[in-house]
Amino acid sequence: MHTMIRLGIERGGRWDYTEGAPISQLATASCAHIFGTYRVEIIRSVGGLATAEEEASFNLMWRWITRLEGANAELLGNTPEEEFRLAERMHQYLYAPGTDSRQITHDMIDGLAGLRELRMPRRIHAALVRRFLREQHVGTLPGRDVATDLERVS
Repeated sequence: MHTMIRLGIERGGRWDYTEGAPISQLATASCAHIFGTYRVEIIRSVGGLATAEEEASFNLMWRWITRLEGANAELLGNTPEEEFRLAERMHQYLYAPGTDSRQITHDMIDGLAGLRELRMPRRIHAALVRRFLREQHVGTLPGRDVATDLERVS
C-alpha cells in the first residue's frame, strides 16, 4: 500500500522533494516495529495471549511485509534486538509532536469510533489510544509521554 501511494504521488508530479520523499523508506521501515512488536505489546496489555514463538513469527512477518513495501533490508534488522535498536533510532528521529500528529490522531480516533464493528463511544476509543501511547508500551521513545503530547485530541 505504501509503495502504491508513493508511486501515485510521484506520478502526480506535484511533490516537493526538497522536504524528503513521500512515505520514505525510513518511515516505512519504522512501521515494522509498530505492526510487529508494538502490536503484540498492545494485545498482551489487554489480556491477550501471545507466546514468544508467536511474537517472533509476527515480527518476522512484518519485517517481510515492510521489505515488500520497499524498505531496504539494512533498515529492518535481522534479530528482534537489532530490529528494536533500529526502530528506536528511527522513531526518535521521526517523532515530532505537533499540529499534524495531533490531527492524525484525532482523525484516527474519529475513524475508529465510526466503525460499525467497534461500536464504542469516541471517548472510549480516545481513552484506549491514550493508554496504548503510554511510555511502557511505546518503548522506542524512552522518556517521552506520547499520550500527553497528543492529549488535546480527545
